[in-house]
Amino acid sequence: MNNIENILMCPNSHENLKIENSEVRSTDNKYCYKIEDGIYRFLNEIKSSETENVKKFYMEDPFPNYNSFDNLETFIEKMKNNSFINSISKILKPGDRVLEFGCGTGQLGNYLAANGHSEIFSADLTINSLKLGNEFTKKNNIKGINFFECDVFKPCFKNESFDLIICSGVLHHTIDPKKGFNNLLKMLKKNGLVIIGLYNSISRLKNSSIKYLSKIIGDKAFYLFDKVYRAKDSAARNSWVKDQYDHPLEKRYFFKDLHNWFDESNIEFINSIPSYNNRLPFEKSVSKGDKIDQFNIQLIDLIENDEGGLFTFLGKKN
Repeated sequence: MNNIENILMCPNSHENLKIENSEVRSTDNKYCYKIEDGIYRFLNEIKSSETENVKKFYMEDPFPNYNSFDNLETFIEKMKNNSFINSISKILKPGDRVLEFGCGTGQLGNYLAANGHSEIFSADLTINSLKLGNEFTKKNNIKGINFFECDVFKPCFKNESFDLIICSGVLHHTIDPKKGFNNLLKMLKKNGLVIIGLYNSISRLKNSSIKYLSKIIGDKAFYLFDKVYRAKDSAARNSWVKDQYDHPLEKRYFFKDLHNWFDESNIEFINSIPSYNNRLPFEKSVSKGDKIDQFNIQLIDLIENDEGGLFTFLGKKN
């Protein structure tokens, strides 16, 4: 509990916080936040109507769910086959403090914690998503993970608190992705690592085409052209379609955009998915390609990417 208290910050006054039973209070006693069933709730109000719409979207249908996992063993077995998750496991060192901002239902955090990795902080805007993750944590007696309801634009963590920050598939659903990115970097320690995943302007064209076809031929468009959709059960299919095709707020970016964000913030580029060098794993450093390399990678990804047109960068804070 003390480790948590040491890195918490009041999102409103930026004062230190004190944990008392089922509450968290600012040291000036001006602000008080609830801890409900182990979830730290720092989100009192949302002033942006667009952000409120995103919150409502995931309140109705938290994504992804745990329906396909009968027990912890099944969950671990399925998750460990994911090459991206395996790369994160290799990046982590004993004692590392990890923040996943926009964790959704906390599947990544639960997997890392269940395998004894570090100290996991899972944060999201939507309480219903956090409840699903927290229920799975408690049901399976997973240690080393805590859940936080908060906003990336009013964070509840102090500067330079984390060794690794993961924010994948999140910022492109916010009102100001670049500001959100900069806020995350403030919470990252010097020499810490950051993983950012955004929708790609080129790769995402596939989803736009499928969405257009669905208006003509209905759900058959998803079945014919979306491999992820075909592999899911009926409930998971509905969640996937809502997340990929019906989201109320979406922005798209090119490789060059995220490279610029890294350069402007003194973040050393390490690797990407898709990569400039497919012979090396994600956690290994590669040379940054030129504009032609970037275009070619994104064009190939348009053809080969089955995960909604997401691209991911790994970087180090200098």
